[in-house]
Amino acid sequence: MTGRRLLIFLLFILLSFLLYHNSLTSAFALDDSLLIRGNSTIRELSNFSDLSGPRYAGLFSLALNYAVGGQSVVGYHLVNIFLHSINAFLVYLLLSSLLSYTAFKRDEEGSPGAISVSVAAALIFLAHPVHIEAVTHISGRFSILATLFYLLAIALYLYSRRGALLRRFLSYIGALLATLLAFKSAEISFTLPAMLFLIELGFIKSSGTYRKSLLLLLPFFLLLAIIPLDNLFIGIGIGAQLSPYDYLITEFRVVVTYLSLLVFPVGQVMSYDYPTYDSLTALPVLLSFLFLAGIFLTGTYIFIRARKRARQRHSASITTLFGFGVLWFFLTLSVESSIIPMKEHIAEGRLYLPSVGFVLVAATLFYRSAAYLSAVHAKVRKPVRYFWTLVISATLALSVTTIFRNAL
Repeated sequence: MTGRRLLIFLLFILLSFLLYHNSLTSAFALDDSLLIRGNSTIRELSNFSDLSGPRYAGLFSLALNYAVGGQSVVGYHLVNIFLHSINAFLVYLLLSSLLSYTAFKRDEEGSPGAISVSVAAALIFLAHPVHIEAVTHISGRFSILATLFYLLAIALYLYSRRGALLRRFLSYIGALLATLLAFKSAEISFTLPAMLFLIELGFIKSSGTYRKSLLLLLPFFLLLAIIPLDNLFIGIGIGAQLSPYDYLITEFRVVVTYLSLLVFPVGQVMSYDYPTYDSLTALPVLLSFLFLAGIFLTGTYIFIRARKRARQRHSASITTLFGFGVLWFFLTLSVESSIIPMKEHIAEGRLYLPSVGFVLVAATLFYRSAAYLSAVHAKVRKPVRYFWTLVISATLALSVTTIFRNAL
């Protein structure tokens, strides 16, 4: 790790603890008591000699917590906060790696570049109050760990696609191991192989056929079999209480709520009393569907159009990142917001992994906005000033909201 990256990582750790310090002594909430106090499995590490079963990595991490500190809430909160800072750093690594496959320039005097945009995305991810449920509640450990290994697998896969042969081989093996751990952390990681294919499509392959890419991705798709399909959502699905169709219809409205929470995080509550819908023609559902379809199709169009230009120029552009962020959001959210009914219609913790797509889009928009403002105001020709004004303002607003909501 270079000195700059180490400094950024330490900064993220510091900010994470500043944001969540007032939650260190928060009592077990929601499913936490059942998960810790009522779970005999995590009380003995010897119970984990059998590697089979869903969410093994998440439960094992809780068992390590229990072995060190028993039922003391502080230890569990400390680990969640630290893992959150690691995820912010992985967002930084992911974005900087993706941008290295584009024609996007490095940071120059007066102009934000790959480093600035990557740090900006990570800061927004780190500070966003929509992550409080995942970070503050111990039961969010599964989502946090799954996201960690999900991002790590992608970062290592990107490293494996170029460079010295030994580095490529070790990174590829590491990506496979991280994928395995992601699958053993939470079912939301199911979309990881498809995400790697999107990355191949949009960033890595600027010319030629996809035969080599498909061969490299084949083991990742084969690993999907590790997730026991017959036990995929044990304890999560609500069965006959809601049909897959009704759940899907209701989720159109829920996803719009998710987007509003990401863009303007106000009115957050611990438990939502959300109505159930059973018809696509219901006006709230129909409008939500059309709205989401518009966003999805726009993102897809931008991604494909940018991809076509990339094949002509033999290099992707930052525009590809915008479309990719939109597709990331919908793809990662599809596991829990489609046809598999959950116990609850809506839960902010489900946004932890999909929010990575949102911050990619946000960072891209900040960059474009800074360039536009710099062009409009001729006296100030340094887009970096506008860029960091936007980023710092957004980060401060999100941070204050996170701190105050954690104090409730």
